[in-house]
Amino acid sequence: MLGLPFAIESMGLGLGIFMLILSGLGAYWGLHLLTLEGRYTSKGNASFYSLALLVQPLLSFRCLPSLP
Repeated sequence: MLGLPFAIESMGLGLGIFMLILSGLGAYWGLHLLTLEGRYTSKGNASFYSLALLVQPLLSFRCLPSLP
């Protein structure tokens, strides 16, 4: 909460608002992808780990920690 005014002060108002909008769009896109992934997995199992298992099972096994 306190980092946002400092970031806008150091970058300027125009670039600060642009970065705020860009960060919001990035968060929205990640949540959107997670909800789309929820359609392809079993109910109650929507996570980025289960998405990685669907897309690339071998890579997700090596890179991501296993979940119970």
